[in-house]
Amino acid sequence: RKMAGGSLAQGYQRPGHHSDSCLGRGVCTSLGATSAAFGLQLAAALAQSWEQGPPMRLRRCDLAVVAAKGKVFAIGGYGGRWEGGNYLSCVEIFDVATGQWEAGPSMSLARSGLGTAVHETKIMVLGGPFAGVGVTTLEILDLEVEAPTWREGLPMP
Repeated sequence: RKMAGGSLAQGYQRPGHHSDSCLGRGVCTSLGATSAAFGLQLAAALAQSWEQGPPMRLRRCDLAVVAAKGKVFAIGGYGGRWEGGNYLSCVEIFDVATGQWEAGPSMSLARSGLGTAVHETKIMVLGGPFAGVGVTTLEILDLEVEAPTWREGLPMP
């Protein structure tokens, strides 16, 4: 993995099926699963070192990862052989300030390989296969409301 300055980061062990995100201020994440381990790795890109974070509650691959409001959101994915071969609708949230994972609101539809975007305080997910069929719905999570829940947006054409 190339980091700032063009050199390889020290201590980085890339999960087998992973998703990456940057939190800003030079901090990056890598989330995902291998047959032996799963969880979070944090990098202080400017320090060029990685540190193992706490594991997620569920092993998953092909998940979406976004950073918003000082937290890392691990969204959906595929549980593979670890979670009974299920597609996942659940969300786990890593609070960078406390260093802890917490359960987040589940999407209305399980999906893996989904696309994500963050706009202001809203996280949007779209697409992704479910049981081999392409999903055409958009779901939106507004982080400004008191009890955030996913709501359906316009379907893709």
